[in-house]
Amino acid sequence: GATLCEIDAAANFAAAPRCEEPRIRVGSFERESSQFESLQFEDEESKVHLELRADDSESSGFALVLVSFALTLAIGFILGSISTLITLTESWIYEGRKQLVERVMWPCGQACAETEARPTAAFFAYLGVNLGLVLAAALLTTLAPRAAMSGLPPLKAYLNGTRVNDLLSVRTLIAKVVGITLIVSTGLPLGREGPMVHTGA
Repeated sequence: GATLCEIDAAANFAAAPRCEEPRIRVGSFERESSQFESLQFEDEESKVHLELRADDSESSGFALVLVSFALTLAIGFILGSISTLITLTESWIYEGRKQLVERVMWPCGQACAETEARPTAAFFAYLGVNLGLVLAAALLTTLAPRAAMSGLPPLKAYLNGTRVNDLLSVRTLIAKVVGITLIVSTGLPLGREGPMVHTGA
């Protein structure tokens, strides 16, 4: 497994100073992969470790089951509360946009709905609000890059033992929840299923 530089240095001592570490280009696969670290979730193949697991009492195993059950309930309750908050905020944004478009469409109210309607202005008002929501959600990803997209691929990598920086940070959580709310409020064909899995993690 020696490199050509090491072989050259072993054959000719004078060539050793010429050996340098390979440079990693910006944006290259090597540079991107250097940000990740294996967590080694698998159990060690140690006889002592296996004996310790075998000596665990039934009471400790029962306590572990209770703690796991309590954590599952707590996470489910918190995630349900976040989902409810997203739905309520989405409805509030939807109603506010609807009222704005109606005021632009009929500036004098329903009395002149047939004679002085302004559909072009209403369209641009609707478009402007949606563009603002999308841009606000996009700006959040500059503050928390891990909040972009669904988050499922890096989450799977994390569960398989690869360390992904800032994947489960509070900043990522806040940006994810706010971003989901803004994007879903636009009416675009983008669901909250994948992002909610990341939020639950």
